[in-house]
Amino acid sequence: MNAEADLALRPGFMPKGNDLHHGLMTLAEAREWCLAHDECRGFTYQSTDPAPADKIYVWFKSTEKIAPGAGWHSCVKDGDGDGRRRGSSKMSLAGMFSGQPKPPAAGTTRPATAALALLTRKPLYFDWWLDYHITLGISHFFIHVEDTPELLTFLDSEPYKSLVTVTRKGEGEGHFRDNYWTLQDRQRAHVNASLARCREMGIDWLFHVDDDEVIWLEKPFREIVAQAPKATTNITFTNLEAIPTTTDPVNYFEHIRTFTKKRMLAYVNGKPAGRAVAGTKLDGPHRFSGPSYAVPMTDAVVLHYESCDFNQWCGKFRNQVDCTPERKASIPFPYYRDSISLFQEFGDPDKHRDKWLEFYRRRKIQHYSTMEIKAAAKHIPKLERPRLIDPLPGAGEAAAAVAAAAAAGGGASSARGQQAHERQEACGGSVAPGSAARAPS
Repeated sequence: MNAEADLALRPGFMPKGNDLHHGLMTLAEAREWCLAHDECRGFTYQSTDPAPADKIYVWFKSTEKIAPGAGWHSCVKDGDGDGRRRGSSKMSLAGMFSGQPKPPAAGTTRPATAALALLTRKPLYFDWWLDYHITLGISHFFIHVEDTPELLTFLDSEPYKSLVTVTRKGEGEGHFRDNYWTLQDRQRAHVNASLARCREMGIDWLFHVDDDEVIWLEKPFREIVAQAPKATTNITFTNLEAIPTTTDPVNYFEHIRTFTKKRMLAYVNGKPAGRAVAGTKLDGPHRFSGPSYAVPMTDAVVLHYESCDFNQWCGKFRNQVDCTPERKASIPFPYYRDSISLFQEFGDPDKHRDKWLEFYRRRKIQHYSTMEIKAAAKHIPKLERPRLIDPLPGAGEAAAAVAAAAAAGGGASSARGQQAHERQEACGGSVAPGSAARAPS
């Protein structure tokens, strides 16, 4: 059959459901499968290029419904099933299905690959967080694990093993006192070591975000990089703070849809990506050294889920009860200082859990209820992004495996969210009897 006569290329994605088949293949192979099956009305795929030369992960559908989605493309049979032509416009597909590499259009930006470095300790829904950033296009993760030995087995499993470099706290390091300040020292050492590894691997940029933060891009990362001056070595992304609504243990990445820049309880000065060139160093938690570029909020932000899980908040600030009065006074966030003081004074989970709940509801959940915050809030209907960062060769296959697992109805390790809430060392027991943590999907 003639491709131009039988398939129309349209922007957007075909929503979840109505699946006939899916797999990793070239665009020419996808066209052949679709035209060979009468029940197939089209297929959808994720790519910054509407006509990629490499293999992509494709979903075949029994419906022609298409929803808007940056970075997604769909090919549908150009008819309604009885031979009548549709009147919608379409791109020429003759070259698209030839299977030959397509030269880049004049003026297109060069690829920009990226890795991500973080320290993590007893994270929640880490499989969801990892899957999201793999799908976004992060090529490699440098993860320093502290006090979470069960995470090591997970990271050593497929499809993550080839995408992750894991380091861990030394056996003799023990408990970190005064964690708010010592954490920053450990972050700096880990991120700077990761920059050196990025240079060895040929990765262009290194993000520094935490396990309760998500990179949200509204355009391809290569376009953001192209907007910055050529000498830029630090790109800063504005951070928005997630607004929680419950003390129940839910997957906050999926549950929370509203974010604010007004009256935030934690940091306000953004999160960075550093260019992996000689001389670049982490200069504190929020920037790398050298010339800087601030990304407009309309192009990208970092979403910060600060203490959005009650049990996680308990563990975070109970871990800082050794903080001295002088050091506590120097912490710039009243919410942090008061949380530490609460657990220093009322530290028994059997006697004081009601006090913890009252504090969290009043100082965290109700804090965001003002009209000022509500009026300025940003709403994201669903935290789902197509690939918007160029991956290193080979990294795309792992991303495709993650996407396949998600399409099948679950993450690569969907039980981990539940298991995380079964660890009760943070608060000494379940907060809301009968309410279960919702595992990532």
